Amino acid sequence: MENLGTLGGDESSAHDVSADGSVVVGKSNGRAFRWTFKGGMEDLNKTYAHLLTDGSELRAAYAISPNGRYIVGHGYNAATKRLEAFLLDTGRL
Repeated sequence: MENLGTLGGDESSAHDVSADGSVVVGKSNGRAFRWTFKGGMEDLNKTYAHLLTDGSELRAAYAISPNGRYIVGHGYNAATKRLEAFLLDTGRL
């Protein structure tokens, strides 16, 4: 058991872990996160802000590929004004 922390609030939940256990994904206070031992909890909205349109946000990460490269979840797309699924390729910044 490992305390992952939060993104500045009192709530977080882990949803999946990579095959080797080095990367955890989930949500904290309505924002998608990735956690590693080295980097701790990282807000995916900050790391991948350049991929998001103004007002859009990644709200939860539900699964990660075995190698830790791909993350799937849902978020709000401000352009369509809808909640939508996302597939994030973390190998490309």
